[in-house]
Amino acid sequence: MREAPRLLLNARDLLDSNLSMSDLLRPENFDNVAKGALITASPGFDDEEDLQAPLTAIRLGYEIKRMLSVKWAEGIKSKDKTAAKDSKSFLKFMKFEWSTKVTKLATVTLQVRSFNKEKSIPEPEDIIKIREKILNDIKNFDEKSTTPQNFRFAAEVSQARLLLYNKRRSGEIEGIRVKDYVRRQQSEVIQKKILNGLPLSFP
Repeated sequence: MREAPRLLLNARDLLDSNLSMSDLLRPENFDNVAKGALITASPGFDDEEDLQAPLTAIRLGYEIKRMLSVKWAEGIKSKDKTAAKDSKSFLKFMKFEWSTKVTKLATVTLQVRSFNKEKSIPEPEDIIKIREKILNDIKNFDEKSTTPQNFRFAAEVSQARLLLYNKRRSGEIEGIRVKDYVRRQQSEVIQKKILNGLPLSFP
């Protein structure tokens, strides 16, 4: 909700007019509303191709649609045909032009930042320490304890061990569901093939 008042102020500056939000959301003002959204998402507006807050631009799209729905409903209730027609026309602009004028730029900015984000790699010494800690926890694990805390600890240690063993496909573990595990194939032939393909010792 905080973005909408800022959008209104920026659009007023562009139009050099003291319009209300309802008056602003008319078809003839669409281009200025779109530009106002970009300014709101990038204070200073030095470079249109690099939004400072791309998520703000995306959220504004949803907020404008919500306000248009309210305006349309109020227009129907009060038998204001002009308000209802303006709302529908503006929504059509939102459907066909907002994505190219605002959403696409915001999405591309987010993707570029994601690609350029630095990913720190853990030090080898830290990995060794984690491995030794996990192995020690497994060795000292009390299998006779049936408390919820012990069950949770067992799950966390098992997942951590698998993650360390299968570093290149860490996402597979979080994708495993309980029902998939229950439905797993139990054939002895398949089990033997899998076991024969595993190394004799874990790294």
